[in-house]
Amino acid sequence: MSQANDHAPRPDRPPLGHPPEQVPHARPPTADVAIVRWSDCTSDCTDDDKAALAAQIDAIFFEASRTKTFASARERQRFRHRWLGLYEEQFAETFFVAIDGRTRLTGYLAGAFSDPLSDPRFAEQAIAPSFGAITARYPAHFHINVTAEARGRGVGSKLVAAFAHACRCAGLAGFHVVTAAQSRNVGFYRRCGLEELARAGKGAGATVLLVRRFGAR
Repeated sequence: MSQANDHAPRPDRPPLGHPPEQVPHARPPTADVAIVRWSDCTSDCTDDDKAALAAQIDAIFFEASRTKTFASARERQRFRHRWLGLYEEQFAETFFVAIDGRTRLTGYLAGAFSDPLSDPRFAEQAIAPSFGAITARYPAHFHINVTAEARGRGVGSKLVAAFAHACRCAGLAGFHVVTAAQSRNVGFYRRCGLEELARAGKGAGATVLLVRRFGAR
């Protein structure tokens, strides 16, 4: 693993499994899904299990991505690193995976406590500069994807709850996500307790910044 996130406090290690924050979901929950830090997978899993989980993360990532074709293998790798690999390598303590059984992965949350607008490691994400005042106050952020069959089953809610618990343990004021204004996941984020605080751009290119704030506002 590469160096840990040295721009934010190292989180106390909350218990794994099902954190206390729970969000209602429309369909029956997926049974026996454990939420585990990627750092624990890399230290506790066998090499074969780790490789199998990593391959499943990649499959979920590219299946969910709106970008399906790349000019070259190098461009594909840069794209993966920008939105996934960076978090796996440098923020494994705040990268969570949902595992059904021993090695069947149903989703992941790639999180970090660093402000993506001030930390140069996130420069290629090209977030709207107008969001800067808010991301400075709520620097923790994440990207999340689950398998198609796991959607609406509570897996995503459990992943967000695990990240929220880690943020609370680190003493953070909250966390944010940035997504397309017309994306279907806006409703999911609202159900997880996030609210829109800013918007940039117009039409199909508009993006929104949603924040979940802890405690007094």
